[in-house]
Amino acid sequence: MAITLFPEQVRACEDTDSLRESGHKHVLTVLPTGVGKTIMQAEYARRAHVQSKIVLLFAHRDVLLGQLSEACCLMGVSHSFICSEKTVGLVTNNNSAKFGDSFHNEHSSVIIVSVDTFLARIKKGVVPDVFLNRVAECTVDEAHHLTQNSKWGRCVEALPNARVIGFTATPIRGDKKGLGSHADGYFNAMSVTSSMIDSIRSGRLTAYKILAPDVIDVTGVKKDKDGDFNKKALLMKTKDQGITGSAVEHYKKHLDGQPVITFGINIEHCIEIAKEFNDAGIPSLAVSSKSLDSVRQKAVADLRAGVLLNLVNCDLFGEGFDAPAVMGVIMLRRTESYSLYKQQFGRMLRNSEGKVFGLLLDHVGNTKYFMEKYGLMAPHDDPEWTLDRVDNRKKPIDEDDDEQRIETITCSECKAFGILKKADDEITADDVGLIFIDGHCPECGHSETDEEKEDRKREIKTKQGELVALEFDVIESLISQRNASLRSVSAFGHSLGNAPFKAAAMDKFARKQHALSVLRHWIQEWCSKHGRITEQSVSLVQMDFELKFGINIFKAQNLTDSKMSELSSRIQYQTGIMK
Repeated sequence: MAITLFPEQVRACEDTDSLRESGHKHVLTVLPTGVGKTIMQAEYARRAHVQSKIVLLFAHRDVLLGQLSEACCLMGVSHSFICSEKTVGLVTNNNSAKFGDSFHNEHSSVIIVSVDTFLARIKKGVVPDVFLNRVAECTVDEAHHLTQNSKWGRCVEALPNARVIGFTATPIRGDKKGLGSHADGYFNAMSVTSSMIDSIRSGRLTAYKILAPDVIDVTGVKKDKDGDFNKKALLMKTKDQGITGSAVEHYKKHLDGQPVITFGINIEHCIEIAKEFNDAGIPSLAVSSKSLDSVRQKAVADLRAGVLLNLVNCDLFGEGFDAPAVMGVIMLRRTESYSLYKQQFGRMLRNSEGKVFGLLLDHVGNTKYFMEKYGLMAPHDDPEWTLDRVDNRKKPIDEDDDEQRIETITCSECKAFGILKKADDEITADDVGLIFIDGHCPECGHSETDEEKEDRKREIKTKQGELVALEFDVIESLISQRNASLRSVSAFGHSLGNAPFKAAAMDKFARKQHALSVLRHWIQEWCSKHGRITEQSVSLVQMDFELKFGINIFKAQNLTDSKMSELSSRIQYQTGIMK
């Protein structure tokens, strides 16, 4: 019954094998969502089984344990379990119904293991040391969780002689920890042989479209230790902005009658989302890790059968969930976790009969945020993976290189989200999703107006330099202070009356006035030249000045005379080398 691996899986196995043969004990294998990492784990289990080696296949959720078991069945590999008796019963019954055989053998050297159950038994001392020492191999599903002092880490450390292969689509963590043994994890090497675009090109995954109807303002929302937003605080902010109604509206407009998965913040949020969808006549159900196994399994079956149209959950169906019939994903949870975002993104890319593309309704701005954060060229791209900590990673794009910077755009009419390109730009095979040529929306035909273009450029520059717009009264005050420095020296002296040190004060005022005059000249020269080159408005040119020189134009004219002279020299130099 053994199945044939796909080319992407073959390449990954060959590269992983090569790294292990070269002496790396623990290898992290990275493959995009939907390529079949579970089948690869079963392949390594099959190999170990042939050699009579004990191999443990670790996962941390019942649904993942079940998928590992199914993969072993497809490989024709009998296996046993270390997990709850209830889970064993559910999984083996499902296998018997699906394959005509449970493939359950208590004496098999292939063991599918629940992380939590294994760790609990280790703590109780009921797992013999002789067994732990004999384990030769283990695989870890969703291995971005595998860090020192974590429950996954304690499981691996209990197996002193085992070689580890970890599998993940996203080797990156919100807490910035690195997965390498030199950082915060256990892996000595990493295999990266294919990307999401490779799988889309080969037909293993579908193409996609993205709509971005809303963006959540997360200003002031605190973060937890894992680096992601505190769920309670995020929920309050999300409720204030009322995006669920928008999600219902856009589902009806773009996905009506099609099965989707919606990701909420927590159980309370998911229940509220499901209610609003149900009230609108869209059969929906909120499920979570606290739902009974039977409820979750029925919900998935109903979604696949079309009885249920919207499966609303918080984190439950991100990692490893396989539902090919899903036509779309609705994101209602803003996140700082790239792994979480990319796992959710991948849920809509599984192939199914008649499916042309998966549709993402991103109501919280996750896609735009992560593209900007990591300098990604497209939504399907990933950062350059590494086993280092995040703080040690290079920025993927030089902030001064405008040629490399990709601009995203959201249509003001239909809310389609995509990449902005010029008419003479090359369109490549990597250009999956929506491409806006010269601001023209490929979905509804709307063309970006001059005002919309100005607003988009202003937003880009503001985020790029973390600029803060000055309030009108602040600008008025700065202009007033600057104008005071432009008075004649005699007028300034007259204002001092018979004050002591009058001569010294007038001399200082004269020096500052001279420095200000020189600075204003060079600001005007730079802005005029930059404006002619870029053909931008005055306000955008002023923003570029702040990005280039690190100070707002109005604030610059209120510096000390020495600081103004220093800035004048910098501007003069840059003006001289401008094209």
